[in-house]
Amino acid sequence: MTATAPRQQDNPDHRQRPTERDALTGVRTRRAFLGELDRLLRDGAPDGGRAGALLVLDIDHFQLTNDTSGRAAGDELLRSVARTLIEKSPVSQLVGRLDGDEFAAVLPEFTEPQALALATELRSRLCERRSDRRSRPVSASRSSGPARS
Repeated sequence: MTATAPRQQDNPDHRQRPTERDALTGVRTRRAFLGELDRLLRDGAPDGGRAGALLVLDIDHFQLTNDTSGRAAGDELLRSVARTLIEKSPVSQLVGRLDGDEFAAVLPEFTEPQALALATELRSRLCERRSDRRSRPVSASRSSGPARS
């Protein structure tokens, strides 16, 4: 009789857990983001924080960027949006990628004008963004808007 090592799938320490971070952008996945949002709505902020805003952003015509400038340019555009949301969000772990070109950020204690200003800044950055691979502008804009509690 020979001893065999236990299979990894039989070992509870080796069970795969769903990833919480998007591999391309580093922000939370849809599942992780919505789970945290649900927890915040149910339990409230741990610091007893006041109302804030939820910013949902969709990159308009993203597929066109991929088609005309290449997938690498599209990937960099997604990473740039994620970086900007992380930089501008007071709580970076509350930024998520909801779908291919859709992002969301919870903005604790943001007023509606502050959330709209951030949405406008993001739009400006996207419109000014240039592809690293080509010297022409990447045509991208966004549709976004805040929701306030």
